Amino acid sequence: MAEYLFVLGRDAELALLELESFFSSESVRKHKGNFVIVETGKEFDVEDFGGITKIGVSINGFDELVFDRNKLTYSFYGEDRLFLELKKRFKEEKIKASFRKFELSPRNLDFEIVEFDNKLFLIKEVSKPKKYKMRDEVRPSFDAKKVISIRLAKMMINFSKAEREILDPFCGNGTILQEGVLKGLDVIGVDMKINPAKKNLKWLKKNIPFTANYKLIEGDAKKISSYITKAECCVTEPYMGPYFTKLPSTSKAKRIVRVLMELYGGMFRELEKVVEKRVVMIVPSIRTYSKNITMDFSSILESHGFRLVKSGLVELPISYNMPKAKVLREIWVMEKFK
Repeated sequence: MAEYLFVLGRDAELALLELESFFSSESVRKHKGNFVIVETGKEFDVEDFGGITKIGVSINGFDELVFDRNKLTYSFYGEDRLFLELKKRFKEEKIKASFRKFELSPRNLDFEIVEFDNKLFLIKEVSKPKKYKMRDEVRPSFDAKKVISIRLAKMMINFSKAEREILDPFCGNGTILQEGVLKGLDVIGVDMKINPAKKNLKWLKKNIPFTANYKLIEGDAKKISSYITKAECCVTEPYMGPYFTKLPSTSKAKRIVRVLMELYGGMFRELEKVVEKRVVMIVPSIRTYSKNITMDFSSILESHGFRLVKSGLVELPISYNMPKAKVLREIWVMEKFK
């Protein structure tokens, strides 16, 4: 067992839930703000996560540091006395060290040290947003207004705790599917128009080879059980309603929510038949000038044998919204209980 420091990205609650899902609530020894200490013997790397920007390993002191150059850039987060001690070490070894203020976002520095909970951690891994951008915007089918982000897709897959496979009944361009196969999971995608996902997965296989299997089905999310008999977990961003250029009226928003309730209810009638474990889903509400129009999503769950999971670290569901968003999103993580 070893202790690691995880630095959470901008969606700290989601990232904390991701760590709890990937490890366990018992593995999380300490968390405050954007810093989390996890004690584990499990193997992992930063690419396993969507909400983690940096990972550090515990060190006993600055004497463990080995410098292979006499000129470097670094950052330090912690008490001033430790900062002065580190600077003294540089002076003794005649190292020209340029200080950069610590940031949550990943940067290309020679090294970073964080003091948290009276422990020192040396940052060993940082996330690589440019890699995400490459497999997001360069793929054959991409629409920034419609696709789920790779970061969120990775987090949602981790929330599912899937070990073998995931189903996405609204697979669209296939972002969740592609992150699933890169994680080594078999995936099943259903959509009324399957060609965008087909193009993207074919492109991914050529550019980032994977060994997992994928199956694409052109069909209706309300008829899933006629296409497949079972799926371990379901992870999806469903149809969220029409794209708004301005806030809709309250009456229009209510009409849209009624349509979505019928769609999601039909989907859960099918998920009840085929899903073995968890469903992770984005649930929308619509902003209007006077109030937010929400759906009675809990009633759908209760009617079809699912319930919201209980987290020991965060309260579910969790809001996930962009500034000035017209459609608000909540992340729901559900489990089958009958």
